[in-house]
Amino acid sequence: MKIHFASILATALVCCIRYTSASAQSDQHGDVATLQATILHLDSLFWRSYNTCNADSMKLFFTEDMEFYHDKGGPTLGLQKFDQATRNNLCGNVNWRLRREVLPGTATVFPLYNSGQLYGAILTGEHVFYIRETGKNEYLDGHARFSHLWLNKDGVWKMTRVLSYDHKPAVFRAKTKIIPVSTAKLRRLNGTYNSSKAGDVKVEQEGNALKITTSSFQVMAFPETTTKFFLRNRDLQFEFVEENKQIARVIIYERGGKVEEAPRVR
Repeated sequence: MKIHFASILATALVCCIRYTSASAQSDQHGDVATLQATILHLDSLFWRSYNTCNADSMKLFFTEDMEFYHDKGGPTLGLQKFDQATRNNLCGNVNWRLRREVLPGTATVFPLYNSGQLYGAILTGEHVFYIRETGKNEYLDGHARFSHLWLNKDGVWKMTRVLSYDHKPAVFRAKTKIIPVSTAKLRRLNGTYNSSKAGDVKVEQEGNALKITTSSFQVMAFPETTTKFFLRNRDLQFEFVEENKQIARVIIYERGGKVEEAPRVR
């Protein structure tokens, strides 16, 4: 007899939802800490399913009459339509996926009472999304706010209303560490490089960094190695290539992919 992993996971999730619901209800006078732990735990399980595109397990976290409101994509009313949209859009292309991360310190749980009885909770916060494409490095894409209404029905916590709003590009923060590089090694990189897209690219040593200037922008690039430099607020890198003991060209990378190679002209 075959036992399907999806079925096992679905059963485990239902058991988990019921168990945490009973725990939260044990103090109906408002054990906020227990409620917060319960909702955040269920939220983490839901997003684990989201990040792996497990549409079957995602369904278990919603009521049949759920409503999803998106400030760019409009409303999706009912679990059936939401499930179809998930399978066709979010999970429809095996070569393209989203990964979500909550911004630390932003998730907050607010209890809802009716005559002293706990019946629901609102979870709010901020999160960012990364795009994963086959053959490319994962890259940061968007930032948004969220508000989820969780209701306890017959001992089971489920989401019934979802608001996804304030979508905008995410602010990139490089995790690469800056290393000290001697002034002499930095000055070896000074010069003008010719880019087919940006025209002349002027590189100048400035402190422990390189000032890189074109006709349309100016940025400061910081050393990861003596020949590799990165921006702190944008997913953009510069790699200088040496030939015959001279710096011959610079390779430009964005979001992990090579976008340009500019030879040194002077």
